[in-house]
Parts: sequence; C-alpha cells; structure tokens
Amino acid sequence: MKNIHIITGGSSGIGLECAKRFKEGLVLVTGRTESKLEKAVEELKALGVDAAYKTGDISSQESVDELFEYAKSLGNVKTLINSAGVSGVGADAKFTLEIDLLGTLHLIESAKNIWIKVE
Repeated sequence: MKNIHIITGGSSGIGLECAKRFKEGLVLVTGRTESKLEKAVEELKALGVDAAYKTGDISSQESVDELFEYAKSLGNVKTLINSAGVSGVGADAKFTLEIDLLGTLHLIESAKNIWIKVE
C-alpha cells in the first residue's frame, strides 16, 4: 500500500517546499484554489515527486473529513503537514482564526480518527 503525505497549503510557500522533499509515496497537496494546486502538482511531478491534489478548506470540518477519506482511498496516510495559514495583517480576524486556529483543530480531529484507535 502506498504511503500518502498530506500537505495543507501545499500550493505555494512553505507547503510547496515541504512537498518537494518527499522521495517516496504520494504527496497530496491541498488548498482552496484549484489552479494553484494544479500548477504545484505540475512543478512537483517535474521534480520527480509523485503528487496529486484535492481542493478543500481546512476551516470546514466536513472539508477536512473529505480530504482524509480521499487520502485513505489512495493508500496509507503516513504524514500530515499543516502549512495552511493566512496572515493576520490586513485580514479579517474571523477568517484568520477559522483558518489558522480552527483549521488546525479540524486536522487534528480527522487525523486522530485514523491514527489513534480508542477501545
């Protein structure tokens, strides 16, 4: 089974740079803008990285759950790197909190459901 490495905010910046470091498995980049994700996957594939994308919004628990379900359908989710974020400078405070704080919580909630087995 192929290892899946999820990287939020993977279409640019730190997320894209992290994605470039994976030499095995499938790197699944995610973000809100499909055109940026498509470009990132093209760049990653040109570097020899096995990559795919899924659009989504980590401020939505439903969207994050869909991301993890999709990732699980591709293989064994091994890695989660949360690099999605927005700058608080000039941004709407509620939007910043939804992405930077609640988005992290949503990722933790979904990840624990696949990595931690509570009996």
